[in-house]
Amino acid sequence: AFRSSTTDVGVNVTVNAGTATLSSFQLRGNSNNLTLIADDIDFNSTVSGTGNLVVQPFTNSQAIVLGAPFGSTLNALKLTQFEVNQLQAGFNSIVIGSPTGSGAITVANTVTFNSPVTLRSPNASGSITISAPITNNSTLSLDAPTLALNAPITGNGSQLRSLNALSVINVANSGSIQNGVDLAPDGGTVNIAVGPYNVFGVPNQVVINKNLTVQGAGTSGGITNSTVID
Repeated sequence: AFRSSTTDVGVNVTVNAGTATLSSFQLRGNSNNLTLIADDIDFNSTVSGTGNLVVQPFTNSQAIVLGAPFGSTLNALKLTQFEVNQLQAGFNSIVIGSPTGSGAITVANTVTFNSPVTLRSPNASGSITISAPITNNSTLSLDAPTLALNAPITGNGSQLRSLNALSVINVANSGSIQNGVDLAPDGGTVNIAVGPYNVFGVPNQVVINKNLTVQGAGTSGGITNSTVID
């Protein structure tokens, strides 16, 4: 493992641990940019700043798991809920994933984002799967060819966007159709699994303000009245 005990950063910094594990103690980036590269990263204390933070694997195909179980031995860049919570509010942006990434990104347990966050795995085999709820209190951008929404994304004034013009959005009945519509690029496709999609017993009311193909898996492959689309 590569261990960094840097506390205060006075310049833009890139730390590259390669295929090893980067173990970081308290990091204060101040107004500088921090780029942390390793196939696994342990955040043992807070990471703060007002610049841009990039957290990415060294290996393009390396998987990323957010909300990983404590003590997990998965071969992935894995951040537990505790570690995600160490990323303090105030960053201009937080980017998780490589600009040339092709590995699967999974949100495995509930996480909260308080700064603008981008999850990216943009190459052809890249994917992002939301398997647990996200509370997003800023802007959440997803960049991958395939997005699977198996849990809702909510938050105070949150904004969702897809950065990948080729994204296909797959919404499970435990996810949110509106999240899928919001994330889909203009002219994109949203695939909806068999419902019903109810929020506190009330059918979803979905607002669509772009050109989309919305495909349901209900009766005869259509969208049934278990989902109300405005």
